[in-house]
Amino acid sequence: MRLYYLEVLKQLSAQRAITWRKNKTNRQYLQEMRSAEQYQEFRVLTLIFERVRYGGQQLDQAQFEQIEPGFQSFLKTSPAT
Repeated sequence: MRLYYLEVLKQLSAQRAITWRKNKTNRQYLQEMRSAEQYQEFRVLTLIFERVRYGGQQLDQAQFEQIEPGFQSFLKTSPAT
């Protein structure tokens, strides 16, 4: 899950949709994305990531398989730079 989210941030940074910084919060990235077409999808992915990473929500294989396509879709359909 974490690697998918990092890849999303990397792609958004490469597209110059966000400015990546080591100590930036997910909320700050969401603020940067607020007017972007991809905002709602990015918001959903961010919420999923935060629930798992910081909220202690455990994912079993079936749950991960339900979430994974959202990350893959975002990474495939995001406009290229």
